[in-house]
Amino acid sequence: LWQARRATAALKRGATLGPLHGIPVGIKDVTATKGIRTTYGSKLFEQHVPDEDAVVVERLKAAGAIILGKTNTPEFAFGPNTTNAVFGATRNPWNLALTSGGSSGGSAVALATGMCPLAEGTDLGGSLRGPAAYCGVVGFRTTPGLVPRYPDVLGWDSYSVEGPMARTISDTALMLSVMSGPADDRAPMSYESDPRALLAAVRRPTVKGWRVAWTPDLGGLLTVDPEIASLCEESAGVFGKLGARVQRARPAGPRCPVWWQPPSHCRPRVRAATARPVPPAGHASPRTVVGCAHLRSGPRPVVAPGRSPAIPARGSARRPGSLRLARPPIESPRRPG
Repeated sequence: LWQARRATAALKRGATLGPLHGIPVGIKDVTATKGIRTTYGSKLFEQHVPDEDAVVVERLKAAGAIILGKTNTPEFAFGPNTTNAVFGATRNPWNLALTSGGSSGGSAVALATGMCPLAEGTDLGGSLRGPAAYCGVVGFRTTPGLVPRYPDVLGWDSYSVEGPMARTISDTALMLSVMSGPADDRAPMSYESDPRALLAAVRRPTVKGWRVAWTPDLGGLLTVDPEIASLCEESAGVFGKLGARVQRARPAGPRCPVWWQPPSHCRPRVRAATARPVPPAGHASPRTVVGCAHLRSGPRPVVAPGRSPAIPARGSARRPGSLRLARPPIESPRRPG
């Protein structure tokens, strides 16, 4: 509150104001904040309080932002759902029975519920974009190096990035114009950029003449919900109406990167669903069963549609009758409507 009072006083005396003057911002709980507990979602760091700010926090503060607090994350930001042993689960703001996504789910929910107008997040494999889609806000994955990362375990890491989250495109661009900018010697991958271009793009948006390639499933690599695929198809059509040349395509190269593939002896064996009746317990089910070959000793459990595979009871042998069904996972939310 004292920061808010200082911001109000500066406004009254006509002081020079930063682009984010007096705006409360949420910071993901894996980003260092001086004097504010940063747990990384782990019991190992439950009482950890950094003695310095991350570069991105320094820049937000210099622009006049007020750090409202930390937003929830799975442990070490590793996971598609936002839950941990320190603060528990962050649920979807539109339906508490559903997930908020991860790992920037705390930031996405804080925005969707009106807790703050801007929030910072990180992204390695969708951690800014997924929660934003689940919660109905905007999450922007930045190019590696655009937002300097310090402190960072791997200075040359080109996978994980920091990025802005907001409720509108213009607010997202405004936040990114503060987070980016000059390079920082502490972040070897950082580079110079002109933040004015971000604001200009929002004031005069156009895609006329752009060549846009899009794919709903990376050439069959991913399984996409039909509703999501339909919405993406519809959105791609909008770009065409705005003057872009839109073409469905798929990335060149192998269907699945080598580093993404599991060892050959662990690759899933998927059995296609058939119209045959479900066999009695203790026999292999005709429904889809995915697992590693070297783990399949003994009869396979029967898996009902929409349920998780059966899990052996603790301390029991792998045999029919000693298996129990796990609780079904939290489903991805539908579009609020």
